[in-house]
Amino acid sequence: EPATGYVGAANLPGAGAAGGLGFALFLLGGTRASGARLTCDAVGLDAKIAAADLVITGEGSFDSQSLRGKLAAEVASGAAAHGRPCLVMAGRSDVDAHPDLAGVHSVTELLGSAKEAMARPVEGLTALAEKVAKEWRE
Repeated sequence: EPATGYVGAANLPGAGAAGGLGFALFLLGGTRASGARLTCDAVGLDAKIAAADLVITGEGSFDSQSLRGKLAAEVASGAAAHGRPCLVMAGRSDVDAHPDLAGVHSVTELLGSAKEAMARPVEGLTALAEKVAKEWRE
């Protein structure tokens, strides 16, 4: 730090990411930003959500950490901002409900065990998508 003139910068949030790459990027003029937010902006997700009737997002393992800055939380927040229902389809989930979500569905719950979900991921996700689509059509 003393050699760079940025004393204390190593303690900034994100400075230690990827073995100190965050600090190096800071020295080069980079700024810290949410990867989830950048991803949403890059694909124009806000406009897509505004045009949708239903928003579906997914994650392999949906848990309390998923609701703190990960992409699924960003998608759910965007859907809520536009008054659109948002569903999560996950391999497994420890989250039953959240104010920004109309529902959380998991392959593990559908197939009965994590072992079954891991053994048959394509079949499980396909069956889950069919089940969710049927529920939302009714």
